[in-house]
Amino acid sequence: MDLISTPSESGQLSVETSLLIHADSSQCYSPSNKESWKSLVFKTIKEIEDFYGNYAYNIGFSVRTMLKSKNNSQNKKSDKVHYVCYVCNKQGFKKGSLLNSNNMPTSDSPVVIEFVKVKEKPEERVGCKAGIYLKLDKVFNVYKIYRWDVAHCHPLHKLEHLCYLRSFREVNEVQGQLALINSKAGMSMRTSYEVMGQGVGGT
Repeated sequence: MDLISTPSESGQLSVETSLLIHADSSQCYSPSNKESWKSLVFKTIKEIEDFYGNYAYNIGFSVRTMLKSKNNSQNKKSDKVHYVCYVCNKQGFKKGSLLNSNNMPTSDSPVVIEFVKVKEKPEERVGCKAGIYLKLDKVFNVYKIYRWDVAHCHPLHKLEHLCYLRSFREVNEVQGQLALINSKAGMSMRTSYEVMGQGVGGT
């Protein structure tokens, strides 16, 4: 990791700036407490994505972009991203999901529900709160972490299954051809990935 240093007007290095550490996305980073990450800074959005993506891959979860706003602290539009947030792909709940306690019936009286036969889909979002939040420091022109929620409310994926997560999907030529054949046969891309995952011992 590199130290971020900016000369002050007197030619001396700013004490506050010299304490900032340029995060290295090639290293596996594990935040133990706020003191361990509050000095990390990033020069670009790409650096943030690489850093958190590498962290997520090593921990075992998929990442989703929740916020990328160009509104500054005065809520005025600018030409540069001021706030970014990346979360676990299982963050929040799908609209109408019964996993969300807000959608559960509150009355003690019997509730009549009309069931409609639909194709079952597994719930992807289970209310996980894990995510990383950053904002632009306009003085030093770098992004700083101001919140990092580490805990997940669901099991994390094993290393051998990570290549099938949405954030890290990579297919070789043979797998690509297989997915194309499956698609022509009416199989969805999601199902194709599940089949390929089963083929290598995935779930």
